[in-house]
Amino acid sequence: MGGHAKPIMQLDFWNNPLVVSAMRLKYRRGSPGLYACLYIFALMGVGTLLHYSQASLSMPFGRLFLIAIFGIQFALSGLIGLIMVSSSMNAEVNSRTLDFQRIVSLSPRAILLGKMIGEPALSYFLAMATLPLVVLCWFQGGATFTAIVLFYVNLVTFALMCASIGLLHTLAEPSQSPGKPRTGSIGGFAFMAFLFLPSMIMQGSGAFSNPWVGTAVNLLTPIGSLLELTYGDPFAAQVELWGLSVPSLLIAPLAQVAVTAWFLHAMTRRLENPNQTVFGRNDVYLVLIVV
Repeated sequence: MGGHAKPIMQLDFWNNPLVVSAMRLKYRRGSPGLYACLYIFALMGVGTLLHYSQASLSMPFGRLFLIAIFGIQFALSGLIGLIMVSSSMNAEVNSRTLDFQRIVSLSPRAILLGKMIGEPALSYFLAMATLPLVVLCWFQGGATFTAIVLFYVNLVTFALMCASIGLLHTLAEPSQSPGKPRTGSIGGFAFMAFLFLPSMIMQGSGAFSNPWVGTAVNLLTPIGSLLELTYGDPFAAQVELWGLSVPSLLIAPLAQVAVTAWFLHAMTRRLENPNQTVFGRNDVYLVLIVV
């Protein structure tokens, strides 16, 4: 009888050889549990400082500490995913080992998924380490259980989106691209975006005066929801889509997954054939219709 058709996307990503090898490599370099313990102690130090400055900030300690935990974790998960995946792609292209992975039975999409999910392994352990402290903040009324769960959902999708940005690469070997940087990746440009996050947070709602900027930030980052959490209601951060107001905590994960799939699709096309365009005609038309 005929052979079985290959699935479009491997749903059991934990069985992806690249994910397994990346996890083992991270264990070999150092204990993730040790990093998680150090991270918890660092967060407890931040909590101690916030406790003593609570009176001047006029905010309940549980909410203040929760905002600090999620703010730090979102930044760390995004940066780790972006830097680790981008560095891995650069190393594979510069050492010319990426083509060898295409010889195995894995499809180009499975290879890229393995890179995107396996390389930022440290961020997973750090995110799980925050659970006891977040539960403590919940007991102290920092936020509702629903909001905390949605923040963690946003954390997962935001980290995946940043990791997908790290996948973006010309796939041109250094010898084939004279006059260009050896890295060949545009992930470094995305890193610059994180430099503007502190100023946007400090400006508060003033940074969202432009409706296009406010919509983009609320769709692709947790900044709006974290800012509204300072006033007690993270669901107050709304996104206007076709005349309908939707809380950012609900719509942002869908938008971030869509962006992740867009970048993954683009790099899959490039990995299949570097000579074809990154996006097909139908892909461009679809995005133009949505915008």
